[in-house]
Amino acid sequence: MYWYPLAALIFFTAISTILIKLIVNNLPKAKALFIQYVSCALFMFIFWLLFDRTFFSLGVFITIAGLLGFLNYLGAYCQWAAYQMNVSRTSLFFPLISVFTIILCCIFLKEHEKLGFLAICGVCLHVVAIWLFQIGSARERKERDKIDNLKKWLILIVGLVALNSLIDFLM
Repeated sequence: MYWYPLAALIFFTAISTILIKLIVNNLPKAKALFIQYVSCALFMFIFWLLFDRTFFSLGVFITIAGLLGFLNYLGAYCQWAAYQMNVSRTSLFFPLISVFTIILCCIFLKEHEKLGFLAICGVCLHVVAIWLFQIGSARERKERDKIDNLKKWLILIVGLVALNSLIDFLM
């Protein structure tokens, strides 16, 4: 009975990932970013209509939605630009988004008081997994896997991780 939400989460995450991949491959980057920005704003507007009209005025909502949407836009731009340079290596850094979100929660929300031993072990496993994947990919590195502009890719990765961590924290 308790596995229904987990199964639904896994199912909808898989379906949304497949749909996003199909859509992104067929759209120019600017149009795809615009669609992502508009869908984020629309989702937040529906959320405001359903739940939060008493807490925020429409003007405050538009300001918050605009700021989060713009940060989401920048994070998505960094992600897609890094994907164009090297998909496999870029995907290795996605677990860092969760790690930095947890760090932000510990600093600003005092969540470190609620973190247990297993949660801390999970964060450490994220970092170790990235390190192990980097070692494995370094051994199997081929000429086709080489990144042409490493400095630009690293800037995009830092932007991707920092912006998406901040967005996750703010939401």
